[in-house]
Amino acid sequence: MSMLILDFFTWWYSTGWLKTVNDLKRRSNNVLRTFSVFLLIKTLFKPWRRIITYPGQGLKSRLSALIDNSISRVIGFVIRLFTIIAAFIVFIVVNLISLLSIIIWPILPILIIIAVIKGIVG
Repeated sequence: MSMLILDFFTWWYSTGWLKTVNDLKRRSNNVLRTFSVFLLIKTLFKPWRRIITYPGQGLKSRLSALIDNSISRVIGFVIRLFTIIAAFIVFIVVNLISLLSIIIWPILPILIIIAVIKGIVG
């Protein structure tokens, strides 16, 4: 029994803690991939959903196409910008929670033992 407890604590404070730190990196990358942040930055000024109006022959048609395409680019910019901001907020929250778990990781077994003792005693 004591060997099992020793193995647990050896794993907890070495491999387990290292895995928790590596999970922080994985979660951060997952947020960036889920929101496609790098693609959004790359296409920040592209038209929204590739909605493009092709100009015709006359000046009025060209001016209308220019306005339509500008509006499409502004809409694309705004939507992508808000998505990047949302990704940044989620990224910060995920990293704070992960950092908290890294900080709590070493004291969690002690807290469990204290909770069991308090439950038995009192």
